[in-house]
Amino acid sequence: MSQQNIKSVHPFADAFPMMTDQEMDRLVADIHQHGQIEPCIVNKDGVLLDGRNRRAACAHLGIEPRVRYVNPESETAFILSLNVARRHLTESQRAALALKAVPHLKAEAKERQRTLNNRSLEARGPQARAPQARDLAAQAVGVSGRTVARAERVQRDAPELLEEVTLGNLT
Repeated sequence: MSQQNIKSVHPFADAFPMMTDQEMDRLVADIHQHGQIEPCIVNKDGVLLDGRNRRAACAHLGIEPRVRYVNPESETAFILSLNVARRHLTESQRAALALKAVPHLKAEAKERQRTLNNRSLEARGPQARAPQARDLAAQAVGVSGRTVARAERVQRDAPELLEEVTLGNLT
């Protein structure tokens, strides 16, 4: 798949901050010296789930990025899993990202529910109550539901500050 065939970037992947100019310069130099070690991760529809910085570094160098295809059950949970553990994020940053994950997790749950509703009741069997998207997001980033609720208050009362929290400039 060429870079031109990467059709878009997953909207939740865009929630994570890009590298600083200095970090990007180091990545470009590393890829120039050693090649692209980690591929960009793309779903079957050409949506980039992970690797925006690697893709940008490759574009800067004028080379095609290497890609790997995946088909995770939850793209949002997949993106969280890849990014939360390997980045040095504060608890506040993780809470802000969990909050940004909630609408994506809700949309995925709605799609799964639509799929289940298309199956017959007999084939489904008993269904357990699914956890709320906010709780799933909080668990995925390693914070409490209460911490995500605080991020929700920031979003509601001072939405202009949420981006500063996400970037790590505020707690």
